[in-house]
Amino acid sequence: MQISEAHNSYLDLVQRNLKSNPSNLWNYLNQRRSSTRIPGRVHNGLSEYTDPQTIVNGFAENFSKSYSSDSAHIPSQSSSNALPFQFPYVSPVELINIMSKFHDKFTAGDDLIPSFIVRDCRYAFAEPLSLIFNLAIKTSTFPSKWKCARICPILKKGDSSDVLNYRQISILPNFSKVFEQSLYLTVYSNVKKYISPYQHGFVSGRSTVSNLATITQYLSEIIDIRGQADVVYTDFTPAFDSIQHSILLQKLDLYGLSEDSLLLMRSYLKDRTSYVAYSGYVSYKFSVNSGVPQGSNLGPLLFILFINDLLEQFSCPVLAYADDIKLYHSIGSPVDVDILQNNINLMISWCDMF
Repeated sequence: MQISEAHNSYLDLVQRNLKSNPSNLWNYLNQRRSSTRIPGRVHNGLSEYTDPQTIVNGFAENFSKSYSSDSAHIPSQSSSNALPFQFPYVSPVELINIMSKFHDKFTAGDDLIPSFIVRDCRYAFAEPLSLIFNLAIKTSTFPSKWKCARICPILKKGDSSDVLNYRQISILPNFSKVFEQSLYLTVYSNVKKYISPYQHGFVSGRSTVSNLATITQYLSEIIDIRGQADVVYTDFTPAFDSIQHSILLQKLDLYGLSEDSLLLMRSYLKDRTSYVAYSGYVSYKFSVNSGVPQGSNLGPLLFILFINDLLEQFSCPVLAYADDIKLYHSIGSPVDVDILQNNINLMISWCDMF
């Protein structure tokens, strides 16, 4: 009886908070569909895994294939027109402001310190964290303890017994996210003027709404004159993991990061590890030597800076939301078809370079 009442009370709370907290509804629906539950027997098309330990190792083996090795060397200082900037030392007050925005969740990385503890104890954490962060900035060394991610496999689509149908959700230590956010604020404030106007992901003042509004306006004008417009949707998801760090550092150099700042970013990117955890079992750790760190605060910004120059090379209209890019063009003659196809070829060629 009490269990039933508690369940009904929970459902009522989910419904009442649907507008302010829609994630609770999706969490409930996912639980009902058992979409996050991994079967007791999975495979990768070649091998079959039948016990919990081999299952998490099987996921680790699959996810580790997404990455490639890279030396992540520091480039020679460029002749960029961007003004050089360096990461400033952070104050406890700045960190308190950052931690006050953490979510009221139990999510925790390897250090087992959940998000809500970081937020609620921010006044106690601010002073010691500022000492650690400033030492990291002074020595251009990102703490190695904060470079290990715990991965939770989440089913994307299709057969739940096939490990290839899962994507990885990476969970990093929350103190790492505090440090990353302080670095993010410096990088973003210095590079935002260079970010392409066609990029609507992770950019202040732009969103999925502005992205959709832009293309809707374009298509509406074409439809009003009874014209035709073709749209090609692409997804850079694999490149998110396979970006070579040496190339990323070269691009950050062009955006004006000082040599010391580049060394810190190199330390942040290199020697990262991940492991898969599920139902009390953990896999072996594997190296993550390419891509931008998933589940991080800096990762999305680094990615849009990496592809920023590509968006400026197209000769047809383009819109991007992080790694989702769409090319479109009004079609009135074979010439217009060729223009769109040439831009598709341009993007394919650009991807082949990485």
